[in-house]
Amino acid sequence: METQVDERDPFDELASEFVERQRSGDCPTIDEYAERYPEFADEIRDLFPTIAAMENVRADRQGSGSGGARTPRGFSNRARDRPRRDGRRL
Repeated sequence: METQVDERDPFDELASEFVERQRSGDCPTIDEYAERYPEFADEIRDLFPTIAAMENVRADRQGSGSGGARTPRGFSNRARDRPRRDGRRL
């Protein structure tokens, strides 16, 4: 009889944990994970912001009942309010 070995990538497990904590209403920080898992700190800082943004969009869409795009929680949509280099606004 073969023993099933969990071959899941440790980073994938961290990403799944991060998502589950977000979905449960916890507010995990990227810095928290980078400090707890320094061997993955670069990957965490590169990918977790995208994961968080995707989860926020998913939650917003489920909560609003519409398929329209919204600004993810924690991210600013102020680019249109800032003057461009030539002084005009977007």
